[in-house]
Amino acid sequence: MGTGSSATSSTEPRKTVVWIERLTVPTLIGLWIESRFLPRDIRYDEHRVTVAAGRILDRLAGAGLASCFHPAGLTLAAKDAAGLALNYRREEELDRLCESFCARHLQNRPLRYRRAVKSYLCDALMWKATFIVMVEAAAAAIPAADHVLHLARHPANDLVIGHDAWPGFHWRESLSPRGILRIAGAPSILFARMLLTFLRGPAVAPGLARIRPAVWVEYYEANLGSVSWTFWRSKVDASSFDLVYYLDRRDSECDSRTTSAIEAQGFRWVDGHTPWRLARPTPHDFLDALRALRSAGPRAPLWLRLFDLEFVLLTRMWGAVFARFQTRLLIQHQEFSWRQAPQAQGLERAGGRMIGFHWSEFQFLTEPIHLNPEHLFFVWGRNHHRWLEGKGHDCLNILPCGLWILPQDSVTQSIRGRLAGMRFTLALFDSSHDYNIFLSAGQLSEFLLAMLSLLEEQPLWKAVLKPKSLDGYARLPRGQEILTRIDLLSKGGRLLLLEPGVTPMTAALAADLSVCFGLNSAGVVSGAFGARAVHWDCSGWGLHPLYADPAQRLVYQTLPLLKEAILAAAGGDKTIGDFSRWRAMINHFDDRHADRRVGRWIMSYMAKLERGLPAEDAMREAVAEYRAEHGIDDSFFRQGSWWNAKSASEVAAR
Repeated sequence: MGTGSSATSSTEPRKTVVWIERLTVPTLIGLWIESRFLPRDIRYDEHRVTVAAGRILDRLAGAGLASCFHPAGLTLAAKDAAGLALNYRREEELDRLCESFCARHLQNRPLRYRRAVKSYLCDALMWKATFIVMVEAAAAAIPAADHVLHLARHPANDLVIGHDAWPGFHWRESLSPRGILRIAGAPSILFARMLLTFLRGPAVAPGLARIRPAVWVEYYEANLGSVSWTFWRSKVDASSFDLVYYLDRRDSECDSRTTSAIEAQGFRWVDGHTPWRLARPTPHDFLDALRALRSAGPRAPLWLRLFDLEFVLLTRMWGAVFARFQTRLLIQHQEFSWRQAPQAQGLERAGGRMIGFHWSEFQFLTEPIHLNPEHLFFVWGRNHHRWLEGKGHDCLNILPCGLWILPQDSVTQSIRGRLAGMRFTLALFDSSHDYNIFLSAGQLSEFLLAMLSLLEEQPLWKAVLKPKSLDGYARLPRGQEILTRIDLLSKGGRLLLLEPGVTPMTAALAADLSVCFGLNSAGVVSGAFGARAVHWDCSGWGLHPLYADPAQRLVYQTLPLLKEAILAAAGGDKTIGDFSRWRAMINHFDDRHADRRVGRWIMSYMAKLERGLPAEDAMREAVAEYRAEHGIDDSFFRQGSWWNAKSASEVAAR
């Protein structure tokens, strides 16, 4: 989309459309005054309006003085002219911007450092790039106009409007120093907090009455349920080391209810919400952090210097924490945070190592914010290994462990009993949605209405529905209608509602066919356990590997095609939703014993450390033994076309 082209007469004045990323009071007042003198069509992201700006805008509208201000109605849940998800465009642009910066400024820095910088940049730019891609799509419908993007001010904006300017737009920035203050404030505040701890001494950790070698796991509430990062815990004899949950997430309060539940599992705990209070920094740590301000060179932007400062501070802080508490293994799941990198490097300084687990099926090669700095990453199978290689990672070792999210057999039997006596049964799965991701509320509403209609038309069918949030359905388009129809079907015994804690394959294995909103991880993992599943790909994931097989009968791009497939399956077509050809790609061992394999590896690694081996040697030997024991030869690591997007699109086109 270019601002220089127009299909209208050259004598007709061009329209100016201003797109506002974040509407604040100063931005609102400034543009309102400007609109008094110059014709402007001002479109704002209605999801990013400050409370004060919203009130003022309402008063202006009530007085008839806001006719030029309009909600933009933006969405990322759309397709480009080729029928592919707009999300691909966002990933491409994020990668382009980050790679260009690194090529100009960081050519001589280590690859691991460059990846961390790219993740940091994505943290600042991801939603900005999302906004621009959404505007780009919306602006295509207004070709005879000059499009001005009004961005929230941020030091990283230079990547968008400077050397690598996004083509086709004019640019403005807000006056707010919010982005600059956040970038400067984070390392400054951390420096002050660590200095205060240095002067006062570290805090006591009441959940760790004794200190000995330990495996630390980042805690979140699901760890106490069926989908837990400690799925291996019953296979580990921790008599010679401790198992510790560290609580650092905003949604994981360190209260008596939580700590009692943790202790009931046989774990110890530590409050990690203020980790600087647990560290014992040295004067050298502060001096090295200050020296880092100069490491980027004289021409480096200020934000990169501040990144270097914060990176060193975090590395030394975590190194001091892990050394103090003898952390030998760490499992964390801050997948989209660049702060994983200094945490992993701090653990290295303390003689420990970080491991991680594959937890979901991705639809695309994610942006550089998804870092993967683990020393060892356990994947379900070849699919995820090739996904990691395709997107890039910092894992020193990758091993398959198989699927560790398992069916709950007794619950499956119970659901199957409640579905008995019907001609055909469905398991329905929804997914997260928002205006700025690849699935929207409108699309979910369409999906639910179509599935409810199908049930109403087929009196001999029954279904189970596993909603992310049933209450959230009220906020969907036609939400009250959806809830009313769900209630009627439920009261009639035709629709069963499942609790969020029920794993997807638990429900899928009880039904004849699973039907998924979006290309959904729930359907993929269910297929890997032998259930049949189909997906409505409303996003447009045309480069996904499944599309590379023209014979696949899993993914459908329209609701009418999806409905046809469901009816064919109900009529006896067993090829619909059949995932058998891909099971081994997803679940390498095609069994339910990931807990045993991972538990044995943890025991082996910790035993080698206890014998006095350095962490690097213990990791190398434990990985080699695992590969020998489970027959993981070099063929597992060979690259194939599974996540080769070009290959997938070429095959799909034939």
